[in-house]
Amino acid sequence: MVPDRQPRARQAHGPLGSLAAEIDATPTQLALAWLLRRSPLMLPIPGTSSLEHLEENVAAAALELSDEQATRLDELG
Repeated sequence: MVPDRQPRARQAHGPLGSLAAEIDATPTQLALAWLLRRSPLMLPIPGTSSLEHLEENVAAAALELSDEQATRLDELG
C-alpha cells in the first residue's frame, strides 16, 4: 500500500479516480505511476507545495500497474 498523504484526493471522480481507488492510490500517484511505466527514460518532475505532496509523489514509484490497468489508462488519452 502506498502511504496516504492526501485522503481528499482519493475522492476524485471519473475514470482516474475509479482506477486509483482500485489500486489504493491517489489519482496523482496513478498518473505518475503510468508515466514511469511508459518509459524507463522518462522522469516526471511534478511540482509540489509541501513535504506531504512530495512524499505522495515519491510513493508513486512503488506502484505497479498491471497490463490491463496500463491499457485502460492509455485508452483515456
